Amino acid sequence: MERTARELRGISCISLQEGPPPKEAICSGKMFGERQSELPPIREALAAYVSRAAEKLRSQSSLCSTIQVGLQTQLADLKGPRYANAVTLALPAATDDTREILAFAQRGLGQIYRPGYPFSKCSILLMDLSRRGELAPDFFAPKPRPGAGQLMAAIDQINLKEGRGAIRVGRIPEKPKWAMRSDMLSQRYTTHWDELIGVRG
Repeated sequence: MERTARELRGISCISLQEGPPPKEAICSGKMFGERQSELPPIREALAAYVSRAAEKLRSQSSLCSTIQVGLQTQLADLKGPRYANAVTLALPAATDDTREILAFAQRGLGQIYRPGYPFSKCSILLMDLSRRGELAPDFFAPKPRPGAGQLMAAIDQINLKEGRGAIRVGRIPEKPKWAMRSDMLSQRYTTHWDELIGVRG
């Protein structure tokens, strides 16, 4: 009651520590702008999705121990060939390093990819998340790459300042063929200067 009364008087009672709880799983993936049958462009798309998922992972100070890679055709298309599959992989050690996650994600993609199918979507799911510092040290786990934390932090800071994708991990082209068509996207006023709303006097 006291808190309610204080808030009614305009006194904020929200602690700086309060906020949404960290996610228990993080997923990233979109429909392709056009269907893809070859493996290289699907690898590019997966690299972009892994980068985004790992960025979200670091933003909540979490590490992931397991990933799941998914790949599918347009399942609603009853006339064309249909295929959907996913593979789950355990990582050698909990990590938030985009490069480590991507290496295993690409390995998983190779396991479920089938030549000749018109794929419409791939996705990455980060699972078994833990807060940084929660896990007991595993002396048998591979050690992180030297400077990995500083590198990932620098990439996140630059992408936050310059816009998502300013620095890309992996061979992700600036304007990939697999990306969703720009005419289907909402304008990104908060992250792209060239898409700000113009106001006439």
